[in-house]
Amino acid sequence: MNSGNSRNVESSQSGIHQRLAEIVAKHQASVDRTPIQSRDRAALERWLGFAEGFSRTAFDAGCGTGESALALARRQPGTAVLGVDQSAHRLAKTADRSASNALLLRGDSAGVWRVLAESGAMVDDLYLWYPNPWPKAQHVMRRWHAHPVFPALIASARRIELRTNWSIYAEEFAFALRLLGVPSSVEPLMVDEPVSPFERKYWASGHALWRVAVSMSPPALPLAIDH
Repeated sequence: MNSGNSRNVESSQSGIHQRLAEIVAKHQASVDRTPIQSRDRAALERWLGFAEGFSRTAFDAGCGTGESALALARRQPGTAVLGVDQSAHRLAKTADRSASNALLLRGDSAGVWRVLAESGAMVDDLYLWYPNPWPKAQHVMRRWHAHPVFPALIASARRIELRTNWSIYAEEFAFALRLLGVPSSVEPLMVDEPVSPFERKYWASGHALWRVAVSMSPPALPLAIDH
């Protein structure tokens, strides 16, 4: 994944999806009743125990091979870093797991966010580094900002950082945050040392990279609660 031969994202969209505001409002007002897997509850419980005694916490969602989570841990030795990915195959590719403050677990990030939101717990930093952009317009609801889990996602962290090589994904993410009362904007990302295989590949391919980084203050609108 290190070669510079990655194609730019192609989409029929030329800007923010025309239904995004409607979709975000619908998810904010409704209750997500998708069953949460026991594996995701167990992963969060294990990590919360692991994080005791650390001054900060961070969650690298969809961490792939775990390289980015381990890089975060080495740069921030006082932070307990959780890396979660659905693929055991990807996680097994990382041979060097020498960061004592990182825990790599198989699981679904959406389930972990929902458990965090249910419990009222929050991580200090949530990293969404190069999520699948789902560039076809008909797949908009598979993007995190248009997914039913988005309210739980933003309720789970005090700070969120998104990185992407598709400017529209960044623009939509910032737009969705603003709809929920979180001031946000898109900025170009200048990379000196890539944090993950994807970032390394996009950087080597000459792609423009984009970043949205926000502190969750003022807080987002409250989650809809199932009474």
